[in-house]
Amino acid sequence: MRIETKPQFEELTGRLLPARRPKPITAQALGTLAIVALKQPVSTGDINAIRGIESWGVIQTLVNRELIARSSRLGPRRARIWRTTPVFLEMFGLGSPDELYKEGRMEEIFASVYSAEMGAGHPAAPSDGGLTGEIQAP
Repeated sequence: MRIETKPQFEELTGRLLPARRPKPITAQALGTLAIVALKQPVSTGDINAIRGIESWGVIQTLVNRELIARSSRLGPRRARIWRTTPVFLEMFGLGSPDELYKEGRMEEIFASVYSAEMGAGHPAAPSDGGLTGEIQAP
């Protein structure tokens, strides 16, 4: 749930409502989110194949956070198809999914996936040391 107030009531609402710090998104969840964002619409089976591991728990986490949603069910086996949501767009400051393909946006949003999957000792991993594999929701 999200509550928005006028700026003049900021002090009052700050005293009445406890500050909530959002939990970080894990590297596994961010990696799965990147797959959905870049391949959407994408099936659960395709996500599992790309990651090389069962992803249902991570998918459920992303659904609970309202970052992805079921788009439809397709085919004879009625596979679940996933897409990103308006909450995803808002969280990453995007107006539409097409903005992911603007120069530098994908790298900016999903940089921590790259560094977390490569690992600190991997020769292809970035050497800036500033990426942790987790991000905070704004």
